[in-house]
Amino acid sequence: MTIKKLLLGSAAAMLVGGAAQAADLSVAEPIDYVRVCDAFGNTYWYSPGTDTCLSVTGYVRLDARFGNGIANPGTQSNYLPGDWKFNARAALAVQARSMTEWGPLVGYMRFEAQGDRDFNGDGTLGVDAHDATVQEYYASLGNFLVGFTESTYAYGYNVPFRVINNFGDLTLGNKTQVRFGFAAGGWGVAVGLEDPRERALSSNPATMDFPDIAARLTGNFGVISGQLSAGYGSRLFNDTWGVQLGLTADLSSISAGDQLRVVAAWSDTGPEWVSGNLADDGTGTYWAAMASFTHVFNPNWGASIFGSYASGPISGDAWQAAFVAQFTPVTNFTISGELGYQDKQTNTGAFNGTIRFQRSF
Repeated sequence: MTIKKLLLGSAAAMLVGGAAQAADLSVAEPIDYVRVCDAFGNTYWYSPGTDTCLSVTGYVRLDARFGNGIANPGTQSNYLPGDWKFNARAALAVQARSMTEWGPLVGYMRFEAQGDRDFNGDGTLGVDAHDATVQEYYASLGNFLVGFTESTYAYGYNVPFRVINNFGDLTLGNKTQVRFGFAAGGWGVAVGLEDPRERALSSNPATMDFPDIAARLTGNFGVISGQLSAGYGSRLFNDTWGVQLGLTADLSSISAGDQLRVVAAWSDTGPEWVSGNLADDGTGTYWAAMASFTHVFNPNWGASIFGSYASGPISGDAWQAAFVAQFTPVTNFTISGELGYQDKQTNTGAFNGTIRFQRSF
């Protein structure tokens, strides 16, 4: 009888324990699986438990550069023994988006790391450039933006992962800014207050009286889109201002992916609103123009040609031209080649080229 009671007691205990476990399972929290967020594009997903959509993109690449003016084409410094060098770079961009009653709420950060080292003009080793920095970051709510990103004045230069052809003379860089913009019916207007210390030349420093003021008007006219920009800033010795016009023709109706772009800028107070390839020669006419044409042969092959020209009152002319070809053997992996010539101001002209291997994600 003792053994029988023991067995019956054990069975009862197992049943009670099993019932308790079943009760515990019945109240377990459901798993919140990661879901695709198609409201902002196919690279976004919902952060579990929130209505925030996240996106992580980036690249890893290696450039093999060659020519007689590698580090700064067209100058007399930074010539390399053997006229070649390698440069490795990686970038990671993180973006968070959600919808509010005030419009989209956006946060964006782009990190870049590179491995590079130049030579001085006498052939000795220069600065070691193995570093990692945050290259771009901003927050926006509806039509309001704050942070460090492409200038309101610029015309679409600093896309997160640009190709080798970066529009030459008219690359004006990111600026710390506060911006308000509005767009409707194919038209848009934006006004930005930008930090003058990131634009002013060392020989013409900012007075810090007030931020630089940049404004733009954009329009879309079917296959043609454009932007008219104006900028004004106060400096220690004189004020500075400039205007710029950019036009893009979408030629996809002729051949998918084809595009023609023309940009021109002008100022009579200095090159700050015109070109980084001109020295500050004081009062006089500064101007620059650029044209590029891109053709897509098929999903694997594409090419572009571009030329740019800039002029200052004393430093003279600076011009460059290049041909870029890109091969995409598989999705998200490209092999690009660029061959160009640059004659910067009064220095001897230089041929240069790059072969790039890039894995994007």
